Amino acid sequence: MKKVPIMLSLILVIILALLSCDSNDSTGISSTDNTNMSSNTGVSSNIDTSINDSDMDGMNSVIICEKYGNHVYFAFEEKKTNYYASISNIKEKDDFNTSSGEKLEGDYEKIIIAPPEFPEDEKSCFKFIETYDELTTYISSPNVDASVLENNYIICIKENFYLSGGWKKYFKHLGYSDFKFTDNEYEISRSCYFSVENGGVHLDILEPVTMVNYLIIPKTEIDFVEGVHKIVVNNNQINGDNGLWTDDFLGGNENPLPPSTDTHIALTHNEKAVLPNEAAAWVVEKESELERQLGLDSNGYSKGDYRVILYLPNEPKCDFIITEKEIKNGNLYLTVEEYSQYTNEYLSKNDVKFYDIYLQDTSALKEGFDVYILVNEIYVD
Repeated sequence: MKKVPIMLSLILVIILALLSCDSNDSTGISSTDNTNMSSNTGVSSNIDTSINDSDMDGMNSVIICEKYGNHVYFAFEEKKTNYYASISNIKEKDDFNTSSGEKLEGDYEKIIIAPPEFPEDEKSCFKFIETYDELTTYISSPNVDASVLENNYIICIKENFYLSGGWKKYFKHLGYSDFKFTDNEYEISRSCYFSVENGGVHLDILEPVTMVNYLIIPKTEIDFVEGVHKIVVNNNQINGDNGLWTDDFLGGNENPLPPSTDTHIALTHNEKAVLPNEAAAWVVEKESELERQLGLDSNGYSKGDYRVILYLPNEPKCDFIITEKEIKNGNLYLTVEEYSQYTNEYLSKNDVKFYDIYLQDTSALKEGFDVYILVNEIYVD
C-alpha cells in the first residue's frame, strides 16, 4: 500500500517536467483549432487539425522545448498598380509549329521585335509607334485593335541592363510607370523583383539583358515626338539587393543574395513527418531534433542559431515575396506581395510546404506567438 504515494509522486514529477518544457504539444506542432480566411493559397477555413496519437509514433521520442506559433492568420487586399498596359501577342509559341510538329524558332523570335532603327549600343531607348500597321510589323498578332490609338500613344522601349549571372533566371519584370521628360531627358520607372528558389550556386559575373516592350500610354500624359530617343530607366526593385557579391567596386554589399536579404526561401522536408492540417510557424534551432524530425534542409544564409520557419499545408499557386517583417508584442507580422501573372517555378520540383523567412533575431517572439500575414494581391495587365 505504501507504493501508491510513491507512484503518485513520480507521476507528478513527470507532469511538472513536461509543463516546464512547454504547455502544448511537445513536438512544437500545434493542434489547436484555427480559422483562417479562405484564399487561393489553399489554406481553408475551419479545418479539422486533430492528430491521432497513432500518427505521432516516433515524434515524441525527444521532448522539444523550441518556440513555436499557435496560429497563423491571413488577410487579403488587392493592391492597385499604375503600370502601363503592355501589348503582347495573342498567339502562343505552339501556333508557329509546322504540321509535322517542328517548331519554327526563327518565326517565333520575330513575334515581338524592336524597330530596326534602334541602335545596337548598350543605351536604353524608345520611339513612338505612329500607326497600327506599323505595330503589326513588330508584333505579328497584337492583343489590341486600332482603336487603342484613339486616346493613347504606343511606345516601344528597348531596355539594356546587366544582372548577376546567377540571378538572371530569377528576375521578374512587373511593369513600367511614370514616363516623363525632365531636365532635357526622358525617364521611365521599371518595377521588378527576384523570384525565390531553394539554394543554388550564384555567380558574380555580370551578364547583359535586353528587354523589348510595347506600352500603351494615355495621350494626356506625354507629348508625341518623332524618332528614336535615349531614355533613363529608373529601377524600382521590390526585393533584395542588386544580385552582386561583395566586391568593393560593385558596392561592397554585405548581403548580396536577393532572397536572403528581404524575403524568404523554400525548404525541402521529410515527407514522412507528421504535419498539421493548417498553417503554422516554428522557431527552429539549427541542427536540433525538431529540424531533424521535420527533415528541413540546412540554410547557409541565415546567420543566427535559430530561424523562423513558416509552414503552409498547400503551396500557393502563384509567385510571392515577403516585403515587410515586424515583431510587435511578441507576435510576427508579415506583408506579402502575390503576383498572379507568375507561377512558382519550384512547384514542379518538390512539394514546398516550409519557408525560411530570414528573420535574423527571433528573441522578441514570445512562446505561442501568432503570425499575421497581410497578402497584397498584385494584378498586372
